[in-house]
Amino acid sequence: MMKNRIFGMVAFFCMLVGCLCVAQQQEEKIDWEAARMVRPGVRLVKMEWQVPRAKPLSAEQVEKVHKEMIAKKRSQETIDNYRADVRPMKINVMQVDLTMKGLTFTGTERAEGWGEKMPDHDTQIIRTKRLRTAEFMKNCRKPKEEGGRGLDMIVANNSAPWSPWQSPYTHKFGNPTSVNISDGVIITDNPGGHKAILVVYKNGKIDIVDHIDTAQYEAEGRTKYDDIWFAHSGFGIILKNGETTPQTTSGYDKPLMPRMTCGLDKDRHYMYLVTVDGRLFGWSEGATGTDLVKIMRAAGAYDVIDFDGGGSATLCYWDDEKKAPQTVNRHDRVPNGYYRPCGMNMGIYIKHDN
Repeated sequence: MMKNRIFGMVAFFCMLVGCLCVAQQQEEKIDWEAARMVRPGVRLVKMEWQVPRAKPLSAEQVEKVHKEMIAKKRSQETIDNYRADVRPMKINVMQVDLTMKGLTFTGTERAEGWGEKMPDHDTQIIRTKRLRTAEFMKNCRKPKEEGGRGLDMIVANNSAPWSPWQSPYTHKFGNPTSVNISDGVIITDNPGGHKAILVVYKNGKIDIVDHIDTAQYEAEGRTKYDDIWFAHSGFGIILKNGETTPQTTSGYDKPLMPRMTCGLDKDRHYMYLVTVDGRLFGWSEGATGTDLVKIMRAAGAYDVIDFDGGGSATLCYWDDEKKAPQTVNRHDRVPNGYYRPCGMNMGIYIKHDN
């Protein structure tokens, strides 16, 4: 009896150690020193994860998806890779060194006609002009004498959700949710909305917050948002002070979909930008909020905001050799596939001393 009890305790201990090893593997940190440097201060890692499905699919469900993929002329490899027990994720993780001299942020500017009713949707107000993220980057880098902004932009991504989003989805303008500020100029200040904001103050401090307290400004007789250089809103904060939040497994963060997510390390020395391709059965099926937390923890993030995902998710960096933006994520398996014009884009650039 004693031998059996000892054997049982040893078996339990071994099982516990095995579980801890699996957990450690899942939480394994990205080795950023070994990562590809796509330009000074910017590193990129591409990962492929196989994630256990919450519930294995039935044979009938697998057969149905196989038929859909055949109809869409997916490759045989993709069809064969579609499994009942796990789902694939194609992940792009970018690290940006926030300590680079002159690094700062900008975003989509006010559109011409700002504050007027949209001509193709009279219940909405013009705030921004929808633009693909790569085009936003190119326009920002274009010299001022050619109608651009003359910025040495190194990274760009879509950020805040926006409306309208109704068939046929071709509206020219956007009205981004919640609070959005670019270069100290208020783009939107919509009441309500989502409680998640990436904010950069004029003193250089950067943070992810659930609201911006303006009472201090009013008490001191200053203009609203006086100290803020940049603020872009997201769907939710999914990691706060290193801990998951209720937003992680609720609402928009629960279903599988393409993702665009932004995180900061504890010391605010690094920013992490994560995209996950999605809606591509057998290749990359998207991510949940829980998936994003695991990816961001592996990257080194302490606070994380979930930006607009789905077909809007886009992440680019500027390639000095090719003299063009390089988009790292895909919405299909075609390298130069369709990318959506977005109502709000965010750019990171280097401000040089003149």
